[in-house]
Amino acid sequence: MNETSPQTISASSSEQLARRKGLSRPSSECAPDSLLYTSGASVRLHFRKIGTVAPYSQVPLDQIIGVKGQASGGVYQFGVPRRDPITENGMQITPAGSMGVATAINFQPTGSGRAAITGDFVLTAEEVNPVIRVLRANGIEVTAIHSHMLTEQLRLIFMHFWANGDAIKLARGLRAALYKTASTKS
Repeated sequence: MNETSPQTISASSSEQLARRKGLSRPSSECAPDSLLYTSGASVRLHFRKIGTVAPYSQVPLDQIIGVKGQASGGVYQFGVPRRDPITENGMQITPAGSMGVATAINFQPTGSGRAAITGDFVLTAEEVNPVIRVLRANGIEVTAIHSHMLTEQLRLIFMHFWANGDAIKLARGLRAALYKTASTKS
């Protein structure tokens, strides 16, 4: 095998090599798509989703976040709208979720009750710093802060986030951040 150019090897050999390197599948829902071998010290597995059922119960996530989520392509998604009306050019934006003015939260299982989370909070300027503090205190990284629109009222700031860890702990951190916003609560 040429160590300067990556080569794809079969799934059965990739599983054998992964075991020798101490790697394992993140969950029974994932299967190796291919193994990219670049050197004896560097092995990367690429996984593709073959199921949609999360390895953890979704009910506690719904209860913690405060709204009912929806499974889509192996990701459990939440849309948490704001309580206050949002207008663009004098017209109310409804429904908030499908029009991009609801906080979006996504959980993708990574195995053993863990999840990668990502999404964005829809905030007013006054909510930005309190939400940053809560997210950071709960091990959730802020990855971007920006605006999506030009003339909306209330003026909205979008804060993107990411983390990978215990799904329930991350959900509690997200709920604590939602409490700092004017999001709907159940």
